[in-house]
Amino acid sequence: MNLEYTKHISGHSLKHYINLSVLRYNINSCMATITDKKYGEGHEVQLKPLSPNQKVKDLFKGYVFGKSVFKKTEKKYKPEQLDKLIDLENGDDHVCLIDEKGKKLFIKGKAKAISGIFNHAGGGGKSDTELNTAVKENMSMILFRASKKPTEEEAVAQLKDMMGDEGLRVYTTKDYDSAVNQLGAFKKFFMGMNGTYEFERQADGFTAPLYKLGTKLSGKSKDNWNPADVWMKRKDFKLDKLLAIDNIDRLNQEMVNVFNNKELVGISLKQTGKPNVAGTTEVVDPQKLFGEKVPLDFTFTRLSSFTENFKNAYIETKSGFQVRVGHKQSGLVAPFMEGKLARAGYQMGGIDAKEHKNRIRDKYKYELRNSSKINVPADVITAIKEAEELVTKRKLTGNDASVIAEFIDKVDRIEDDKEMKDIRGRFVNLISFLYAILIETGKDYDNHMSFCYNLARKVSSLSCIYLLIKG
Repeated sequence: MNLEYTKHISGHSLKHYINLSVLRYNINSCMATITDKKYGEGHEVQLKPLSPNQKVKDLFKGYVFGKSVFKKTEKKYKPEQLDKLIDLENGDDHVCLIDEKGKKLFIKGKAKAISGIFNHAGGGGKSDTELNTAVKENMSMILFRASKKPTEEEAVAQLKDMMGDEGLRVYTTKDYDSAVNQLGAFKKFFMGMNGTYEFERQADGFTAPLYKLGTKLSGKSKDNWNPADVWMKRKDFKLDKLLAIDNIDRLNQEMVNVFNNKELVGISLKQTGKPNVAGTTEVVDPQKLFGEKVPLDFTFTRLSSFTENFKNAYIETKSGFQVRVGHKQSGLVAPFMEGKLARAGYQMGGIDAKEHKNRIRDKYKYELRNSSKINVPADVITAIKEAEELVTKRKLTGNDASVIAEFIDKVDRIEDDKEMKDIRGRFVNLISFLYAILIETGKDYDNHMSFCYNLARKVSSLSCIYLLIKG
């Protein structure tokens, strides 16, 4: 029912279509996942590539499945302010969405039925994050291995064959558009290449023993040794020669040789989220880049995203490079670090926690606090002194300095409140990282930030060559 024709009808006349009490409180949901309160104002959803049935297709007439994007709103609207009611006639769950032209849709039905219509356009829990990653990488592989670029419909059909309905649940057109951008860059780099090639995701089969060897010899995690999301190998290529190597330097050098011969190529994929923008390629060879001066200005400009929960902080620099220190989960967990280039549209990658901690200890004689357990009161006392120095030296200013003052004022009163104890633990760890980087490095700060930048792009003496494709 299009509410455009009901603006002069009283609310009572609409009771058959809308329970008016529904409109008097915040609308929290759409599908089973979106009904979770963590998906709030502005959360984006997209119509799935395929309509569940003809009835639903008719109800969404004027929109394009697989393309049309909507934003969730929790604002309250009167019936006459809505542009369209979509009643699935099978339940009382509901959501209010705003389309790309600003029109407001009220959708009512069972949560499961609504779930069958939409995909998240971003976000989700850990399992959805991993699924999203798989979808993106598989979609890129589908296009890379095709002799002729498939249409989106053809690519989605192949994706369904690979991943089933679960893959389609999180797929969006952005995944196809990005893969198209990446395909252009991929073809340019491998122009004139002869031979038959096979593709797989990281350590999915053929490369599993290679990663086992590389991580053993380097002491690094899989991504920190080689961050390739997808591997391309010549069909007749064998791993025997590589797997016989027992020295990380020799292994990494041999990886350069097979890369240059295009026998085995690891490809790291970055989705920029910019449609119809030509993709770019960059060969990242740590054997050449390690030790070279990074052409960026690492002058400290400010800290951002610093709050009273002490979950995250970004160290921002003049060139746009940022180091994020944060906690991926609630509660008290060991912090992580990752690098980002502002306006680049993607995260560079995680910063090797072990290598970073060792450098801070060996070069600057400082022991980072990065445990899920803290020593009370010793660690708290130390963190407070460091936080006060960060304020004095104007690394924490304005509201951030006020956050510190307010926390110090109440920290002694934290007893059995689990949430406050977790916040105290995150404070102890977060301050340690900020203090180590911004204070303890001293005059060597620029060199340390260059080190962090290299770790984010997986450039170290123990890492190996890969092809970066952005699109």
